[in-house]
Amino acid sequence: MDRVPYNRPRHQAPTLPRVAALYCRVSSKQQADDDRHKTSLQTQLAALQMKAAEMGYAIAPEYTYVEAFNGEELIERPELSHLRDDAKERRFAIVLAYNVYALAKNQAHLAILHDEWQRLGVALDFVTEQLEDTPIGRAILALHAFAAEAEGERRKDRVSRARIARVKGRRAAVGHRPNYGYQWSGNRLPDGRLSRECLEVNPETAPAHVRNDRCWPYSPRDCRTVHR
Repeated sequence: MDRVPYNRPRHQAPTLPRVAALYCRVSSKQQADDDRHKTSLQTQLAALQMKAAEMGYAIAPEYTYVEAFNGEELIERPELSHLRDDAKERRFAIVLAYNVYALAKNQAHLAILHDEWQRLGVALDFVTEQLEDTPIGRAILALHAFAAEAEGERRKDRVSRARIARVKGRRAAVGHRPNYGYQWSGNRLPDGRLSRECLEVNPETAPAHVRNDRCWPYSPRDCRTVHR
């Protein structure tokens, strides 16, 4: 008996619309609210739009993802998660980011995203780096991700040492918000921004023992003494 040849057709990936997804990111909401970093988001977006036009891709507002979030996270980033969901629906053909640092600071995260989109047939490219789908190109991409990850660790160390130095110098530790019961003094820098160099008692939120102890937290007394 003659065997019937197995002529199962090979899987053909669906044709993706020639649309580019644009991804912009800064590290924190504070940076996004700061005029200096707003410019960063605007310049990122302008460069991505120019890159998409040069490559012949259309863009759409619904496929433009802008967020202020730590680049060391992956699944926690809402806009990146939204982008990944849209990629699974094959709504665009390429993801454009300004650089490796904007997309991911972790080598493993970058590898996950690259592999996920490659399986879907969605390309990945950057404005400042050129991504080649070759062993050497992937190695270079990994080196860029390693450099971004190393810079993130160095930044953490710099911030930690700066905060320790401020506390040792009896200066307020700069953060997004002042300590409860206090508010930043009205001192301004030459460019008009709040200096955040010293705290003053907030009469609305400060407990009674804080309102009666005006010298704290600059006093060397133990916090437990103030609490009593």
